[in-house]
Amino acid sequence: MTDLHCHILPGIDDGAQDVEASVALLKMEMEQGVDKVVFTPHFNCDEMPLEEFLRRRQKAYDKLMAALPSRIKNNMEFKLGAEVYFSPTLSSIDLAPLCISGTSYILIELPFVNAIKPTFLSDVLYDISSKGITPIIAHVERYPYILSDPTQIYHWVTAGYVIQVNAKTICQGDRMVKNLVEWGLVQIIASDAHSPKKRPVLLKEAYGHLRPDMAKYIKQSCVDVFDNYEIDVLEPHRPKKVMGRWK
Repeated sequence: MTDLHCHILPGIDDGAQDVEASVALLKMEMEQGVDKVVFTPHFNCDEMPLEEFLRRRQKAYDKLMAALPSRIKNNMEFKLGAEVYFSPTLSSIDLAPLCISGTSYILIELPFVNAIKPTFLSDVLYDISSKGITPIIAHVERYPYILSDPTQIYHWVTAGYVIQVNAKTICQGDRMVKNLVEWGLVQIIASDAHSPKKRPVLLKEAYGHLRPDMAKYIKQSCVDVFDNYEIDVLEPHRPKKVMGRWK
């Protein structure tokens, strides 16, 4: 399996706070059958210069690699990425160093504190895409202004963007997320792991909640992103509201 979104690098964001926690999380990944991991620490271009983020990310990565047991290091592949917080400023900075290493995919996090869709969201996502970079919308289930009208997700998928949901939400049996998966509107499941106890890796359990064919499809989509291949997108269903419910 492949995990494209996690906060395992030590001491760089609200994820693993030290190397011990990082190693514990990677042991969980390996025990669940994960052999490819992308480290995606938070980055906000309005709060930190890109150069400083890249320096801190590399320092955290080097520190983890130096402490990693050979059993893990020799049996897993790692890449660097970032969970990039949405900002209109993204249109004017070099996004290549923030993409998943060696790929044209970038993980984008939207605001979820308030219920208002960000201004210029469509324009910025389009601008990113026009540069040959494919946005992956992180944990789409966390944005109330998107779930209130899931046709927005449909339009993103038809525009070529990639949709990710968290393993924990799948495990919790969230009805809307289940629908999004069944409608062919989700291509990626990731752990978004932050800590061994409070926000652990739940990928194996999450895939167990899916139909075997859908689990196989999403696992392959994750590998395709990791290897910088184009995802084979399923024919998406456009949700319609019937009697107050999306179907």
